Amino acid sequence: MERLGPSVAELKKEESAGVKWRLLFQGSWFRRSRRCSTSTRSLGIVHRDIKPENFLCALDDASTIKPIDFGISKPFSRGSTSGP
Repeated sequence: MERLGPSVAELKKEESAGVKWRLLFQGSWFRRSRRCSTSTRSLGIVHRDIKPENFLCALDDASTIKPIDFGISKPFSRGSTSGP
């Protein structure tokens, strides 16, 4: 198991983390979260709870985010005609 840092939501709240916040969110938060979602989908999982609280920053690089909380995720199949 990997040890991670604060959530994206926590960084947003911390005024002292202004530099990390700018690094993380200069137009890239959505792209990064979408990349994580695409990665989980390629593994056959749909996350279904995308929000800043469910993404944690890596300890060594605050610009790297990792998805957490797969509690309401669902299996995904490309050939499926029903929604996730």
